[in-house]
Amino acid sequence: MIFMKIKLAILEKDQSYLQRIISVFSTKYSDKFEIYSFTNEEVAYSTLNNTKIDVLVASDIFEIDMKRIPKRCGFAYLVDSMDVETVNNQRAICKFQKVDLIYKQILSI
Repeated sequence: MIFMKIKLAILEKDQSYLQRIISVFSTKYSDKFEIYSFTNEEVAYSTLNNTKIDVLVASDIFEIDMKRIPKRCGFAYLVDSMDVETVNNQRAICKFQKVDLIYKQILSI
C-alpha cells in the first residue's frame, strides 16, 4: 500500500512560530507531510495554484479569499485561542496546543 504525503501549506506572519512548527512537523511527521511555508499571502495563493496543495492553514491575521483557494484544497485558520472554533465561517485550529492535536485537526480537514 502506498501512502501519499499530505501537501500542507502554512501561511503565518510570525517567523519564529513558523520555524518551530515546521521543525516539529518535519521531525515528527516527515512521512506524513510535505510542508510549504509562507509569510506572504500572494505567494501562497500562486503556489496553491501551481502545486497541488491538499491543505492550507493560515494565521487569522490574514483575511483569506476563499474564491482563490482551489476546490480540492482544505482550509482552516490558525488562531491563538482554544475557544475559537470558526473564523469567517471557516474552521479554526489553535496554534498553541500539542502538535499531535494540531496534526489530528489537519487530518480531519
